[in-house]
Amino acid sequence: MRELIPALTQNSKYVLCAGFGTILALSIMLTFIWHSNVDETSLKIDTIVNIHNEKTMLLSNMRDIVRTRILSIHRLRLLKNPFEIDQEIDKFSRLGSEFTENRLKFVELPMNKMEKNLWKQTLPLIKIGENAQNNALELIDQKNYISADHVLFDYVIPAQSNVMMQLTSFLDLQRNASKEAVSGITIENKNTLYTTTVLGTVITFIGILIATLSIRRTSHAEIVVTRASKTTRQANRLKSGFIAKMSHELRTPLNAIIGFSEVLEEDALESKNDLYVKDLKKIQFAGHNLLAIINSMLDISKIEAGNFTLHPHEFSVQQMINEALTTIDPLAVKNNNTIKLHFTEETGLMYADESRVRQSLLNLLNNACKFCQNGVISLEVGKIIEPGNKEYIHIKVSDTGIGIEHEQLKKLFQPFSQIDTSINRRYGGAGLGLVLAKRFCGLMGGDLFARSQKGMGSTFTIKLPMNSQPETSSLNQQQ
Repeated sequence: MRELIPALTQNSKYVLCAGFGTILALSIMLTFIWHSNVDETSLKIDTIVNIHNEKTMLLSNMRDIVRTRILSIHRLRLLKNPFEIDQEIDKFSRLGSEFTENRLKFVELPMNKMEKNLWKQTLPLIKIGENAQNNALELIDQKNYISADHVLFDYVIPAQSNVMMQLTSFLDLQRNASKEAVSGITIENKNTLYTTTVLGTVITFIGILIATLSIRRTSHAEIVVTRASKTTRQANRLKSGFIAKMSHELRTPLNAIIGFSEVLEEDALESKNDLYVKDLKKIQFAGHNLLAIINSMLDISKIEAGNFTLHPHEFSVQQMINEALTTIDPLAVKNNNTIKLHFTEETGLMYADESRVRQSLLNLLNNACKFCQNGVISLEVGKIIEPGNKEYIHIKVSDTGIGIEHEQLKKLFQPFSQIDTSINRRYGGAGLGLVLAKRFCGLMGGDLFARSQKGMGSTFTIKLPMNSQPETSSLNQQQ
């Protein structure tokens, strides 16, 4: 037995050394895995963020240049001083060189399949826009201002608008691509965490320490991913701010289009040219319609960027309802619809942003009149008291129109969404009215609900507190 003890002790040492060596090897392996994972994750995320930021900057620059060149041609049309004309032409040429430089830099950056396809579609539009601009400049140089105006309004502005829409699509692709890339890295990081956890469970006390180290490493990697996600969200906020700024800037050429068409309509009326008057009215209608869409986009961009502020005050609910019905009455008459108003009880005064409440209600009434013909539109207004003695006003708009399938209801409050393409072709619309109405209600502490059945009509209900406190919107807060 005494001879056996030293042997067992010796064997224990061997076992301990073997175990310690195994643990040390696992520790080294675990440390190596974590260092590689963190470094690789950081490198991938840095690459994604850098490429995303550079692409966003180049696309934004190209959009700014496109817009500025349109304004430059418009100024050339109005300038009379030769020195100012030469300066403007130099500016126009310099902007063209900057656009080409940004475009070449953008092409050199890596693009996925969808981006390559979208870029192939954009190149012909850029070429068409450049040809139209050159044609307009030649006409201006020849002092053929009537033809120049025709080319500017009918070719240059539509072509360049198409280019800006394509560049906006690129910005959306960038956001989605960044989210997918970060999501993929997160999955890889989780897989690595699982492997290291398994290794940590097969070792002893030192293994526990190694597991602790792995957790710390994991936390570090998650911090890196979180920072990358924060950077992506910041880029999205910058994008929303950019869209808001661009919406403001687009008003300038659009107001010019509307203004010129009104001036031309007056000239056509004086010359009794009915054909031109009819076409010019179409231009004005399209211009005002586009201006309304731009205003809606501006509101959404402000909300997403966190720059939208409510302006509440006390107003009469009944008076606001009556004003909205007066506004919508021509559309109801056009589609031979009957509007029935019913107050379940006296509503009195309400403290909220009256213009946004009215805008939300008009959006619902407009949709009801548009998607219902030879039908009945019911408007029911009343108050309810919820737990906590908080009063809410309910404004319910019901129609006997085409209705909506249950599966399609979730698409109603998505920007630029229609339940199907046939409805978009038949009824039109940009898909922003319901989105704005729901977000306005949310900002005022309420909500917008939808209930519908295919072929049986729809019901939309606005729920708002009678005393809504002002607040500044933030997309992050809403989500």
